[in-house]
Amino acid sequence: TDYFEVKKALQGRFQRLFFTGPIDEYFSSQGWPKLEYRSIIFQREYAKPRTRAGYYQVASVVNYPQLESGNFTRIVEYNHFPTLRDRRSPHAIAQSSALYSQGYTQVLVREFSSDQGEPYYPVPNPATHALYSRYQALAAREHARHH
Repeated sequence: TDYFEVKKALQGRFQRLFFTGPIDEYFSSQGWPKLEYRSIIFQREYAKPRTRAGYYQVASVVNYPQLESGNFTRIVEYNHFPTLRDRRSPHAIAQSSALYSQGYTQVLVREFSSDQGEPYYPVPNPATHALYSRYQALAAREHARHH
């Protein structure tokens, strides 16, 4: 969906319309370079519990910022969330499944950083930071104009 087409089509019908995409996309008419973004690849897995409490890891979200982790940056274990503990979620492993009967009761999602795909966050380096600061200044001016 093109935000600017929607904004034009809805002109006068709403007091405010919010853009929720990347800041460099919003200000693309400036002709400035795009920010360098990282994307995330999500890999779903099933695992056996490893802790006394019956989980794979000690918390629902554990970050792995070091490369020794195998290049993934985070593991989310959904069984820590009440809907999965109670087996009411469609993401839970069915107790009648072969995986469950073999002890694979934990639902994990490993997150891998990537330079391909949906932009999740700008790459934290000096050039990106400097460019982002320029975009922030534009956003502040636009905000001031509308308030």
